[in-house]
Amino acid sequence: MKYLSKLLLFGEYTVINGSRALAVPYNRFYGEWELAAVPDERLLRFAEYLDDAEGHAFLNVPAFSKACREGWIFRSNIPLGYGLGSSGALCAAVYDRFAKAPIHRHTGKLNLLKRQLAWMESFFHGASSGTDPLISYLNYPVVIHPQKGIREISLPDPEGSSYQMFLLDTGLSRSTGPLVDLYLKKCGQSDYASMISGDLVPLIDQLIDDYLNGAWKKVCERMQAVSDVQWQYFPEMIPEAVRSIWKTGLEKGSYSLKLCGAGGGGFLLGMSMSEAAIDTLRATFPCYLL
Repeated sequence: MKYLSKLLLFGEYTVINGSRALAVPYNRFYGEWELAAVPDERLLRFAEYLDDAEGHAFLNVPAFSKACREGWIFRSNIPLGYGLGSSGALCAAVYDRFAKAPIHRHTGKLNLLKRQLAWMESFFHGASSGTDPLISYLNYPVVIHPQKGIREISLPDPEGSSYQMFLLDTGLSRSTGPLVDLYLKKCGQSDYASMISGDLVPLIDQLIDDYLNGAWKKVCERMQAVSDVQWQYFPEMIPEAVRSIWKTGLEKGSYSLKLCGAGGGGFLLGMSMSEAAIDTLRATFPCYLL
C-alpha cells in the first residue's frame, strides 16, 4: 500500500488565526513498506520513542520493533523540507500497520485519530498538529476548521475549465518552524494582526468556498488577491529565486502564485488561464498541473 504525500492548498498560516484550511493527498510522491537487508536505524529509534505508556495504549509497539529489526523499512520518494509530509506518511504507515484497533477512515473519531498521529509525529518535529499523517492515512481531501474539526470533502472536477492550477517547484528545502515563529511574532503587531483577521482570513475562507463550488473565475480572482497580500506581507516566506516571476504574475495578470504551505521553498501553488504562461515558467522551474 502507498502512503501519499500531502498538499496544504489553502489556509497556510491563517488557520492559526481561525480560517479554514484545505489539505489534499498528492500522489506524485509517496512511501511504502519494503523489506531490506539492513534495518533502518531511524526506525529503530522511532520504535524506542513509541515504547512508552502512551504508545502502547494504541500501538502494538513490540510488533513494530520486531519488524524493524527484521529489516522492514519505509521507502519514500517524498522530498524532505518541502512541507509534503514525509514524516507524516511514515507515521500513517506505522499506525495503519501496527495500531491495535485502528480508527476507521470514515468515522466521527478523526479528532482522536489526529491527536494520536500528532503524538507519533512529535518524534520528528518536537511538536505536530497531526494534519500531515492524518491526510496520508485518510487518503482523501479534508477541510480543517480550528473550532469545528475535520470534514471530509469531494473536490470539484476542473474538466472543461479554461483555468489551470499547477505546482511550481522552487527546488529549495526549508524548515517550517522558524517561518511559523516569524509569522507569530509579526501577528503580535496590531496592524499586521488586524490585516490578517480582517482581510486575509475572510479572503481564504471565500477562496475555499469558491474552489469547492468549482467557481473557477472567482478562484482565479481570489488567488490573485492572495498573491498580492502575500507579496506585501509575507516577503520572508517568498524565496529570492522566485520573487521576480511572482512579481511578473502580479503585474501582467497572466498567472498568480501563492504559498503552498509555509513557504520559504518547496512548492508554490499557481493558477493561470494561459498554457503559454505556464510553459514560460517551466523554462526555469518544474511545473506540475493539478
